[in-house]
Amino acid sequence: MSDEKAEEIRQELAAAGISSATSDLDFVPTKVSAAAASCKTNVRVEWNRMTAANKKSFIDAIVCLTKKPSRGVTPTDGTYTPTLWDDLYWTHSIQVNGVHSVDTFLPFHRYFVHVFDKLLRSECGYTAPLPWWRETDAAGKVKSTNLFTSSYFGTLPARTSIAGSCISDGPFKGLKGTFGCVARGENATVTARVTKARENECHGNATTTYRQHRICVESTNHSDMHIGIGPTMADVALSPADPIFWMHHSYIDYQWKRWQNVASSRSTSIEGCYNPGYGSGAPCLALELDHPLGVDGIVPDMTVGDILNTENNILCYTYDDLL
Repeated sequence: MSDEKAEEIRQELAAAGISSATSDLDFVPTKVSAAAASCKTNVRVEWNRMTAANKKSFIDAIVCLTKKPSRGVTPTDGTYTPTLWDDLYWTHSIQVNGVHSVDTFLPFHRYFVHVFDKLLRSECGYTAPLPWWRETDAAGKVKSTNLFTSSYFGTLPARTSIAGSCISDGPFKGLKGTFGCVARGENATVTARVTKARENECHGNATTTYRQHRICVESTNHSDMHIGIGPTMADVALSPADPIFWMHHSYIDYQWKRWQNVASSRSTSIEGCYNPGYGSGAPCLALELDHPLGVDGIVPDMTVGDILNTENNILCYTYDDLL
């Protein structure tokens, strides 16, 4: 990238309130679309480009969500008082089979991160850019990244048991849900497999279909980071209870957005099947643009067509690496 282009992109990022080190610009493609330009006020920023103040504001807003009262989504037996945070992982858990290992995986989780973003802002006054985490930078050194410190998400211990360890420090120390404490324990062999090479394999080429991309993304870097950070993150139903889930799935959405940017048709059409078991002999129920996406009324439902193009007038966001 030329010095002139790097300075141009740096100015664009600064106009959007994004702090960017020169070295980070090596990851930014030089093509800036007209649609992206219209959504510059909602650019998702890689964690390491966030200012310290915005990082703290983001963490504080998540802590705020963990203390907001439940909207009545999470059932209780009277021994535990659920919160809005519980509602998020509960609504994920009750539809888990319909949004994993099926072609709704990417649309639902894009919608789900959008829900999280809206709640941070409407319930907790968050105003900074939504961060995402370029996990491939941390391959083989996840626990030493500055996300997993007592200032932010809490330290990440090595896995010494199946049960893992409750979060022991930081703003989320002792975070609990209806199931007990949010627990972690890194399997470094697994997290080391989350690499740029695998991301590029899933990105494919001009002929890579949506379904091919979805299966690859879901079964490689996505799955390995969940399993590697576990145990709560390794629980497919309850994983949103761990605050790091939202950073992880912003990266997953980034991968899909990167794939979509190859051709405009990828942001206007969808293919595949939405019913569990279709790969095991069940007939395919076609995934259509009007397929509903919901979180039990926490925010209004949307459709696949609503969220397919992130640069429309509904979502209107992009990623700093894709400017």
